[in-house]
Amino acid sequence: MPSHIDVRLGRWSESIIANEKAIAADRAYRQLVPEQGFYRTYMAHNHHLLAYAAMMQGRSARATQAVTDMLAEIPSEFIERHAPLVDGFFAMPYELMIRFGRWDDLLAAPEPVASLPIARAMRLYGRGVARAAQGNPQAARGEQTAF
Repeated sequence: MPSHIDVRLGRWSESIIANEKAIAADRAYRQLVPEQGFYRTYMAHNHHLLAYAAMMQGRSARATQAVTDMLAEIPSEFIERHAPLVDGFFAMPYELMIRFGRWDDLLAAPEPVASLPIARAMRLYGRGVARAAQGNPQAARGEQTAF
């Protein structure tokens, strides 16, 4: 987890490189040991931190790819058994859309499943921000109420 230091120091490129290396190591490990158990959360965290660093650099496409890969690599049965552990990861798409002003995408995004309350709350928050950014404060207040 050396990229935590990079993030604290604002060394975004170094953080991205460290997490890319960690993700490559995780993929190699997954080939040897297909069932990772709790380590699965650390594997997702490497993508999460990569996305964060890319967001801080304004690299929308890189951040989006990191989040997309992260969510795709979490098996559905792991999500079902450990929803509280992975809930925050599923909030990341909404954070990305807010960060990069993708208002239409945010408003079109489906509601997450009930077992992911953090992601559901982030979606509602993002919808309120999107409505306000689009100049519709009344609709933003409606999203605030739903939040």
